[in-house]
Amino acid sequence: MPRISANRINVFYRVQGDGEPVVLLHGFTANHGIWEHQIEALSQKFRVLAYDLRGHGDTDQPSSGHDINTLVQDLAELLEKLKIGAAHIAGVSLGGMVAQRFCLDDPRRVKTLMLTDTFAGKISDELQKTLFHHARIGKQEGMEALFEHLLEHPALPLGPDYQITLEELEEKRREFMKNGPDTLDKFVNMMAKIKDWSDELENIDKPALLIVGDQDAPSLSHMREMHRKIQGSEFHVIAECGHVCVSEKPEEISRLMLDFLCRHSGSS
Repeated sequence: MPRISANRINVFYRVQGDGEPVVLLHGFTANHGIWEHQIEALSQKFRVLAYDLRGHGDTDQPSSGHDINTLVQDLAELLEKLKIGAAHIAGVSLGGMVAQRFCLDDPRRVKTLMLTDTFAGKISDELQKTLFHHARIGKQEGMEALFEHLLEHPALPLGPDYQITLEELEEKRREFMKNGPDTLDKFVNMMAKIKDWSDELENIDKPALLIVGDQDAPSLSHMREMHRKIQGSEFHVIAECGHVCVSEKPEEISRLMLDFLCRHSGSS
């Protein structure tokens, strides 16, 4: 898979399928691979773009730009470089925050908005405290130690049915180790300072799909409020599911997204 220069960094990306463009934005410390099931499902009818955010995966880890505005600029320039105009934008967690800001800042570039397990800017004090603790482990004990800690103490809850094979676990370990402790620390500090933009959500006039796991208490209350403020939005709470719906319940999430996209595009 290729890399392309956008906003002064080299961005690792993957494009699959033909049709109207769908852009998938992953969450903090993850990479584009978290969307694997959705890439395969959606690319049957759409042109799917998934990429690694700055500081994540195989995209560059620069010394600056660890803020939402820069992540939005990265997305805008990446779309320009790939000659993609208006697109369907989807994001999970941190990626959902980028998707919201992109839609609010440049709505002409957005056809529809799909958000899973995310926040309208500011996160809770309790979550901030947890993330700072994880960042300290990464800097003081190393990323391998942090990965082991997260297996027992994830930053956000997972559903009771979520299981992975040993092979999948080792793949997640390899991918997680691409995250650097300094980058981790910078993003955690950014999320502690980010402002709440929930009052702006009333300005979104695009078709919107909101999905959250019923076990993801930190995101659930936020997304209920987001659903109330985004006029006409669709809201789905996924049973027995935590913070990573796209991986925990991939078939269900792919089905919801594909149905939504087909209803709001030229595909059928």
